[in-house]
Amino acid sequence: MFRGVPAATLAVCLAALPITAIAQSWTLTNPTGKTYENEVVRLKINLPASAKEGDYVVKADGEEVLGQIGQYEGRKWMYVVVSLAE
Repeated sequence: MFRGVPAATLAVCLAALPITAIAQSWTLTNPTGKTYENEVVRLKINLPASAKEGDYVVKADGEEVLGQIGQYEGRKWMYVVVSLAE
């Protein structure tokens, strides 16, 4: 997780990368001045309707983080668990 770091970079990629797959990355920042431990974050990634558990891997600083795919408001989303320092 991201202990002691006010910003962190996440990368999402297909678990079995086909030649045409492209990884997406984000930088999460914490402007609140509060520490967040093991919070669920919804990533703004366009997942296909066919997306299912195990299709994607989320990494932070090269290490895999907990994540899952869920349905909300008629579309699929990627959720991850992260910790951000002040």
